[in-house]
Amino acid sequence: MIEFQSYLSNGLAGAWDLLNNLCLLLFLFTIPWLARKTTQWIIRQLDFYRAKVLKFRFRKDQMNYRWALRIQRATPYIPLLLYIVVLEFVAVYIEGTFYGELRFLLPLLRYYLVYKVFRLAIEDTISLLQGVVSINPTEVRRLVDFTSKLVGRFYLISFSTMALTVATVDKGLIYNLTSIVLQGLGLIVWALAIHRWKGVLSPAVKSLFPGKIGQFLEQQCLGRFSVFYCLPTFILVFVKILIGAFWDIMEEWEVTKIFFAKIYRRRVEALDSKTSSTASEPPPDTYSKLFSLDFHIEAAQTVDANAKQLEQVKDEIRKWLQEDEGDQSLVIYGEKGIGKTSFMKRLSQDFQELDHYFLDTPAKTLDLESLNSFISDSLGLNSTESLERKIMNFNHGLEKKVIIFLDNAHNLFLGEVGGFVALKALIDLVNLDSKNIFWCVSFNEFSWSYLKGVLGNAEYFRTEVYLNGWSDLSIRKLIMSRHSLSKYKLSFDRLVLALRNTTTQTGAIEYAEEQFFRLLWEQSRGNPRVALHLWVRSLTLLRKDNLKVNLPERIKTDRLKTMDDNVWFILAAVTNHENASRGEIADATNLNLGTVNHAIKLVLEERFLHRDHQRRYRLGLTFQHDLIKSLKEKNFIYGLN
Repeated sequence: MIEFQSYLSNGLAGAWDLLNNLCLLLFLFTIPWLARKTTQWIIRQLDFYRAKVLKFRFRKDQMNYRWALRIQRATPYIPLLLYIVVLEFVAVYIEGTFYGELRFLLPLLRYYLVYKVFRLAIEDTISLLQGVVSINPTEVRRLVDFTSKLVGRFYLISFSTMALTVATVDKGLIYNLTSIVLQGLGLIVWALAIHRWKGVLSPAVKSLFPGKIGQFLEQQCLGRFSVFYCLPTFILVFVKILIGAFWDIMEEWEVTKIFFAKIYRRRVEALDSKTSSTASEPPPDTYSKLFSLDFHIEAAQTVDANAKQLEQVKDEIRKWLQEDEGDQSLVIYGEKGIGKTSFMKRLSQDFQELDHYFLDTPAKTLDLESLNSFISDSLGLNSTESLERKIMNFNHGLEKKVIIFLDNAHNLFLGEVGGFVALKALIDLVNLDSKNIFWCVSFNEFSWSYLKGVLGNAEYFRTEVYLNGWSDLSIRKLIMSRHSLSKYKLSFDRLVLALRNTTTQTGAIEYAEEQFFRLLWEQSRGNPRVALHLWVRSLTLLRKDNLKVNLPERIKTDRLKTMDDNVWFILAAVTNHENASRGEIADATNLNLGTVNHAIKLVLEERFLHRDHQRRYRLGLTFQHDLIKSLKEKNFIYGLN
């Protein structure tokens, strides 16, 4: 009241100051409300993101699940930490104001919030220990209550003592002595609190440190002097768990996956150099056929690797079904073997209520007559009119909308003068006012990049969708799903020998299997067809029903550096067209046929090219990525991604 009278006695200036202080008081009362609303909004956003992560078919992906779990664990800390920040802001804001005397309450509130954070941390620490040893839920609650109460009350008394010391004698000798005494007592209190954990710590340290150190600490935690050993054991166990959690996060990054996989390869190769090699027999043909190109790839497995792209394409098709537009089309492109065909087949399954046609473009369909015959036969069009007129009549005669899947559309062009007639005709068909037809066309990645450079960046297709490489988990799932169809067992024994520091034999086998598939993923760059090829080449027959798993073949393309430019031009032509005959290679490179024949002979000897039963040439699967990388470095080819 005296303060109010003092302000009012100063006239208008005093009344203005009083009004400012009242506004400040109102603002201080709104701060808790603002903080509460902010935390509620943040928590809603985190819950929404967590639900989104687990929503789709790939919700069973281990990495997505782990991140969702981390978000769930971090959520309770957010309001407490935000309130602590708000208290610090209020302390600074009211200093020197009419309400500055209220600052003595803020440390008490801050301590209460820190205590709540500490209690949550204790619960999370025990949950981490539950991943190592089995703990009874009743025991968990007892440990949390005892530890948080004992340690919390001690620090409350310590805080009050230090605050009282500062208020009476300020920060001097007595303050420093009191601080030292309380720190020593704090160590004792922690030792007593953690001593109650001995029933949990002893099996935990034995599990995490299987050697002599673990056995010694396990005995001491249960022995006569356990009160002296439990605290350092707890610190050791906690640090070990934190390091493990840190490595788990690190191993989710592609860079670290590649790094650790390469370290593992070096360890295995170093072990191989000390052992003698024996003759090996490849797996039988019945097993290899499970991983051949002719064997059906389950479309659902492709979805695991390209779920986001699948949702994007499905959204485009839904828009087409809802809108009255005639220029609905999209292009799907990616490197050879990435799963474009399986992706489109999965799309056809998701829209079974629509009619759909699946067209596989023959190699090479380069003129109008061939294109007309191919599409007419595929769609059942028998008239003698132009192809455009046939498509429009086909469109008008449809009772419901249809999707036309055109696979391997890179077979519609050849990189020479006059070699784009069929492709341009397809573009004209796609851009007709055919409201009942949706065109879904697939191209090889480098063919599409080449065409974008030749024809310009005009958007002939409404949407372009790029298929990424698969994750190591998806590659592993694909291979093991096919392997499960066989009667053979896998032996990773040779790869396990490089893991001398692993806790158990079972753990060593699991880790060796994980690192092997990461090596396979890294070497295949996430390409499922390349991974299948490398998988079969890494196996040898050990016994009648047992296959030995070896390291994936190390790729060597050093010989390519010594070859002349003609070889590079030929490899670039094959890459840009995905497949080509000798004559087509000669036309695309403007080289004479004799030069082409000689160069192809050289690269076939090195397995850089593969020749199929139609005598068409493609990049060899084993060397595909290294060849593409070398061609890019020398600017013989270009990519869009």
